[in-house]
Amino acid sequence: MFDLIDQYEISIVWILIIAVLILAGFSYWFTKDKFGYTFLGILRIIASIIYSPLLYFKNCFISLTRFGEKGDSELTESKQYLLSKILIITEWFVVLIGVFIISSGIVTSWNSFLPPKYLRDQIQGAEKYIHSLDSTFQFAKTNLERLDNDWSNKKDQLIKNFNDERGRNRSAAENENNTIATQLSSNTSFQDLKNYLDQKNYLTDKNSIEYTRTDLENYFYYSTADENLRSSLKKYGNNWITIKLSNIDLSNYSEVDLRNVIQPEYTNLKYQESNYNSEVGGIKTNLENMKTEAKYSFKSLLLGLLITFLTFVFYMWFLGLLLEMIFLMVDLASNVKKIRSNLESKLLEKKE
Repeated sequence: MFDLIDQYEISIVWILIIAVLILAGFSYWFTKDKFGYTFLGILRIIASIIYSPLLYFKNCFISLTRFGEKGDSELTESKQYLLSKILIITEWFVVLIGVFIISSGIVTSWNSFLPPKYLRDQIQGAEKYIHSLDSTFQFAKTNLERLDNDWSNKKDQLIKNFNDERGRNRSAAENENNTIATQLSSNTSFQDLKNYLDQKNYLTDKNSIEYTRTDLENYFYYSTADENLRSSLKKYGNNWITIKLSNIDLSNYSEVDLRNVIQPEYTNLKYQESNYNSEVGGIKTNLENMKTEAKYSFKSLLLGLLITFLTFVFYMWFLGLLLEMIFLMVDLASNVKKIRSNLESKLLEKKE
């Protein structure tokens, strides 16, 4: 039908307008000046389709209330006691199922109004995960803020303290080496060590300097059996390495390098912050996309409530008609009993 309408470009609005005009024409033709009542009758019929089931639903409630008030007193006088009781029970089921239809329809309509459940679950899960990341990162964030505040407010003093500490270590190493050089100036093993280290003065790479430490341990320290001499040579070599490393630190360190040494935990905390920002940023982007997709549907809500109401109306019509037919049978049986009783009374009177 709708395909046919689309095919011939038939306007439903014009069909309805013309149908109303034709109806008005026939009404005036058949009823003259009372044709307006025709439309009133149509409206009443349409309205009765809606309110009649509601009135029947109300009557079922009233019947249950009356049964609750009077009990079986009225039913015991009837010859159709069990049938009447079944009808009361059926009315109770009608009310119960009607209420269930309305309540389930409201819940279903509300769920259709809300975003899809899988989206709501994903949004809730993402929000909980972000909260857990925030809680986990809070400790690192507090420490990072403390380090940043210290560096911002005390940077110059921290660098000065670091340089002074390195300078003191270098000065102590130099003084100790001068003392050892004075004591062992005529010692051949010491002269060999000093010549070897003088040849290494060009080194500016820390790894190469650290490798010199291994070379010294493997050769010079074990070249003599004198324990005291070996200890002095070892101190001299270690002090030379300390001096070389201090010179490199003091001359080549950038502010970033100095900070990494002064605040060794800073690099790890910045790494944690970078990972946190990257992960949370991605999750928040997905969360915003999901929230954009998760829209409330007023159309689905209204449609669901309308379908619920129409379902309730049709249900009451069907069950109501069925029960009224059964009630009609009960009333008919009761009336037949009364007619027989009256006929028997009249026959007895005639015989007398």
